[in-house]
Amino acid sequence: MVAGKHKLYLKRWVLLAVTLFWALGAGVASAGQANGPAAVHIDDAAEPLRVNATIMEINLKLGYVIIAEKKFELVQYTIDQQKFKLDPEKLKPLKKEMRVLATGFELPDGRIIAESIEAVKPQK
Repeated sequence: MVAGKHKLYLKRWVLLAVTLFWALGAGVASAGQANGPAAVHIDDAAEPLRVNATIMEINLKLGYVIIAEKKFELVQYTIDQQKFKLDPEKLKPLKKEMRVLATGFELPDGRIIAESIEAVKPQK
């Protein structure tokens, strides 16, 4: 009888340990994915957006650039199951108050997903 109780406790501990390792392993595996949340899907409801204006704020850590009072999010997005993302490294040369041409998609919820942001040379 005593041996039976020990087996039951052992099974419970093993089950608990396996569950914990599985949960921790899933957390570690998901931490390696590209920038956290799932990609934003761009569909027919999204409107193309093109802005030629100056940069008001750049925050590459939080993943956004504000241009002409519009917040362009630097997140992964999909179009017809293809994944895209504007590389933040390409934005490092850009500075506040620089004139840029920004393109992206305005979603029905008001968010703007950046497709490209490029410096515009001043006209003479």
